[in-house]
Formats: sequence, C-alpha cells, structure tokens
Amino acid sequence: MEYVGESEGDRLLCSVTAIREYLCRTRDCRPRYSRVFVTVTEPQRVKHPYTISHWICQVIQRVHVDVSEKDIHLVWVKAHEVRAVATSALFRKIQSIPAIIRAGTWKSMSTFASFYLGNYS
Repeated sequence: MEYVGESEGDRLLCSVTAIREYLCRTRDCRPRYSRVFVTVTEPQRVKHPYTISHWICQVIQRVHVDVSEKDIHLVWVKAHEVRAVATSALFRKIQSIPAIIRAGTWKSMSTFASFYLGNYS
C-alpha cells in the first residue's frame, strides 16, 4: 500500500509508515512470534488484538479532543468502525475517488460508498 496524503508532513501520521517502522524495529523478535504486535520491552509478549483495537480507539479520541459538534461522531468509534472513519475522513478532506480506492484497497468506489461511507463523511 502506498502513502496517501496532501503533504510530506502528513507522512509522519501515516499508519502504513508507522507499521513499517514498527516491523523494522521489532524484526529481531519476529521469528519467535506469528503475530505482528509484540511488546518491545522485556519480557517480550504477544499483544492481543483487543488491546490493539483499544489503543487505536484511544488514539482517535485523544487526537480529536477539540473536535466540533458536527464531527463528534467521528471521535467515539468502535474498533470495527475505524476503517470506515479513516477512509471517510480522507474522502472528506481530499475528495479524490482514486485515492480512496487505493487507500482502502478496493476495486471500485461502490464498496466504499455502500459499506464504509455511511454517516462518517
């Protein structure tokens, strides 16, 4: 997946870039575990998917502490809504259908419009 964003500064916020960096930093312990997320401190342990989804939801809430009333529904998300919120917010910001299709790895815009756009845009 390639980086999608307006400026090079946004690259620091790109989740793909962050995961690639994480994988690079944890590659020494990767052969021992089949899961992607492991702790980087000793003792190294596998992190449960529920923990990861909880962290993602917390990050979304913390970065949007001063969100407008109009966009408050974007902040209080559940883990299964993160992809919809992220791609809808990107669509709202850049209005580029090809970029949304690439970011969501969809073959057509109809999947995004039918299942992900919802009330998030």
